[in-house]
Amino acid sequence: MMNIGGKFGYCLVPQSGQGSSKISFGEDAVVSGPGTITTRLVSIGPYYIVNLDGVSIGRRRFSYGGNSTDSEAKESNKVVQMVIDSGTTLTYLPSRIFRQLKRNIIDLNPSVTRVGDPEEEYELCFRTPVSLILPIVTLHFAGFADMTLNKVSMFALLPERGMKCLAMKPTEKEAVLGNMGQLNFKVGFNLRERMLSFKPITDCTAQRIDMI
Repeated sequence: MMNIGGKFGYCLVPQSGQGSSKISFGEDAVVSGPGTITTRLVSIGPYYIVNLDGVSIGRRRFSYGGNSTDSEAKESNKVVQMVIDSGTTLTYLPSRIFRQLKRNIIDLNPSVTRVGDPEEEYELCFRTPVSLILPIVTLHFAGFADMTLNKVSMFALLPERGMKCLAMKPTEKEAVLGNMGQLNFKVGFNLRERMLSFKPITDCTAQRIDMI
């Protein structure tokens, strides 16, 4: 990896999208420009890990120390670590935050029919076709790096089951940003400088090399 400057990156497209996800190396993997956020990698092996200072759901922020200046919103001084894992499908949030997000989505969509997932993979599902009202969800990484998730990265469309499901689950262990949570973001790793960058993007198919 170091013979390409310790830099690699990717841009993942939704299953329903056209074209393939992309991967890039060296200088082609540098993520920059307007909208780019950068945070420090606290571990680069065997997993890529960053510090998660908090998560905002709508106007309410659940903070773990670090960046928050709102003492009333600051509910813990614990630092949560988040694994950045393109090999994991779903995103795993601390249970307390997940429960709040699930309740928020249900409250915003009182007339939408909820259904259980027969495969028991997902915690919250709605019968399709459906148009959901979603809260703005922002991951606050260390270094004031705020990543606002898009609708595609929050919900999985499962046409074979006739439903749309929240692509997140609760965890009591390390949080995980899975590949669903990274959809339509250009993601760049700089292992030499131990930095991770994200940039929201609308067309991942225009990026470099097709992923195998």
